[in-house]
Amino acid sequence: MVSEAAKKRRTEERRESERKKSTSIRFSDKERQIINEKAQTKGMNFSKYVQYMAVHGDEGLSPAAKVKIQNVVNIAREIGEHGDPEQVKVLQKKLQKEANDIWRM
Repeated sequence: MVSEAAKKRRTEERRESERKKSTSIRFSDKERQIINEKAQTKGMNFSKYVQYMAVHGDEGLSPAAKVKIQNVVNIAREIGEHGDPEQVKVLQKKLQKEANDIWRM
């Protein structure tokens, strides 16, 4: 049986390992501007964008891009399932919007 003190120590150790640490990085004004612009296009703030790119930058598609692509696939599947021409037109417009959003990423 594990003592209450041991459980408390493990919980505190777990909390400590989950805490975020602060790191300082220096950027030129131009670099900061470029990063801010890229962050805005991804719907992120400066810090989240730098953090995301440092951890996932070499993985290709962002989570937001993956969601948009999945939306395109789902809408295309829906178009194939509908025989109603009016509903197909509505879905085609949704599909075009999602595709445009992907190109803007």
